[in-house]
Amino acid sequence: MGPKVMLMTLLMISTAIAGCILDEIIPEESTETAIWDCRIEVPVVGLDVETYQAKIELHPGYPEWCGGLAPRGMLVSDPGPSFLDGSNSTLPPSDDLYGFADEWGSWGRNESHYVGTWPEPEECSTTTFFDIFYWIEWPENLTEAEMSYWDGEISMCATPVPCESLVDSQLIYEWCWPYPYVRYHWTGEYLYIGQVSVIEDLQEMDRPQPICPDGEPCICIDVDGSCEDGDDDWGYGEEWVFYCSYDGAEYAEMMGGIYCANSELGFVE
Repeated sequence: MGPKVMLMTLLMISTAIAGCILDEIIPEESTETAIWDCRIEVPVVGLDVETYQAKIELHPGYPEWCGGLAPRGMLVSDPGPSFLDGSNSTLPPSDDLYGFADEWGSWGRNESHYVGTWPEPEECSTTTFFDIFYWIEWPENLTEAEMSYWDGEISMCATPVPCESLVDSQLIYEWCWPYPYVRYHWTGEYLYIGQVSVIEDLQEMDRPQPICPDGEPCICIDVDGSCEDGDDDWGYGEEWVFYCSYDGAEYAEMMGGIYCANSELGFVE
């Protein structure tokens, strides 16, 4: 896993208006199914992998909507900002940087910029948003981007975000992204970010079979007998001890385990 993969998780930082209310305002229906795929972000300045892991171990728990279904209307082409309900933003102050760190470096964002320890200073100053996120198929009317620059105060490359954010108390909308909505919850110390992720994509890329505490590949213990439908439960041992689930962080914690995507024991390649 390299910088490209890490940056993919930062594509956006990034509602309670679900069900019948959402059905009434959906402009068209998608046949795909997506979930809110969540991660934890913390203040990024001075962050490294050790301090990040220490901080998230103390987080109070994922919002209950993490791992739940996202409205299908958000998956259509150009859904528009109609899912925003007009409530006030509860995001951190616009200049505050939140993100995460791993073995490859530190990565984060505020309202106007993405930041990262990659690209390094020499390359950073000749890089645009399109160079960093080169695999994205951007809208045809998005043709210009400002140059990145090296921010010496935080020792990170700062890249301007290419489109404006519209925000309410739970959702962020940025029209230029393939999936323009993100859901969020800010506690003051932790920022939970839920990206719209199509389940088929997660099965191929982000839902690998985890390694369990006994050092062996986990076994499927899901009640429906399938660990290929996006809500998978995994465990180990002859007694099928529960280890983790992809069926939402709250459910996994209730079962005495963890959200599989957060496992530190590795996955079957």
